[in-house]
Amino acid sequence: MARTPMPKAGQILHLTRWQKTRQACAMRAAFRCQKCGVLCFLTGPRTGEADHKIPRRQLTETGGDVFALDNLQWLCQPCHARKSVLEGHAARQAQHHATPPKNTRSERLKARSRVKGRKAFLMAAGLSPDDIIR
Repeated sequence: MARTPMPKAGQILHLTRWQKTRQACAMRAAFRCQKCGVLCFLTGPRTGEADHKIPRRQLTETGGDVFALDNLQWLCQPCHARKSVLEGHAARQAQHHATPPKNTRSERLKARSRVKGRKAFLMAAGLSPDDIIR
């Protein structure tokens, strides 16, 4: 059986299947935030969010199911926003530490600039004339 492709991030909220999954998640939690316990509904000013315990970006990498109820929790908007910000920050930190620095010192020194005496400075820094970009 062919596996259906995972919907893109903006498309999942408009799927009928997601709306039903979201409703089931809210009913399972008795419409109470699973972090702070405040009452939050499907629509209106105090709307709740069906939040993925394992983020969707990780599910995409591992091939997990976006609609699995065991991976969802019902959160109020402030708790969901706080969790999303922390997850985004952690992801950016991991990406920052995983990527090596783009330019080494010698590559930055070789870069062309319009400063007078550049060639003399680079030669004094230990670069050969062949290494200097003209």
